[in-house]
Amino acid sequence: MFSKPFALLAAALLAVTNTSAHPVDQSIDASYSGVGCDNIMLAQDETDTATQNLEFYGQGKTVSFFSYDGDTVAFYCQWRTAPKLDGASAVHAYQMITDQCGLYGAGSYSDKSMEDRTYSYGYTNWRTMDYCNVPAGTRITNPDQTYSA
Repeated sequence: MFSKPFALLAAALLAVTNTSAHPVDQSIDASYSGVGCDNIMLAQDETDTATQNLEFYGQGKTVSFFSYDGDTVAFYCQWRTAPKLDGASAVHAYQMITDQCGLYGAGSYSDKSMEDRTYSYGYTNWRTMDYCNVPAGTRITNPDQTYSA
């Protein structure tokens, strides 16, 4: 029989693995964590608005899409042919970013390692950080790819 500490650890691991810890997109390699943090904190209201607008206005987009509010940009980067921007997948990615980077900590989630990734979701300060290969301080203005609050 197993010792009590081992049984408690096994029960805890079982509880964690039975949660919805894996992204909505089933093509994601579950062994890859995919989260990177920018080590900066963002304004709560700007981040909430930018991420909600990305989910709403970007839903179904098949190109990189950006939502700006103040200094915050929420983004969906499409690196290769990938699934459409999906609000539920975005929310799940945001939760993983929050878990790793902290509440309103800037970061991104990619489905695979940099060489193999097909898409990324995230949020950061567009004035000071690169995002989707867009240089810091650059704001995308293509109306098919942006929403500004």
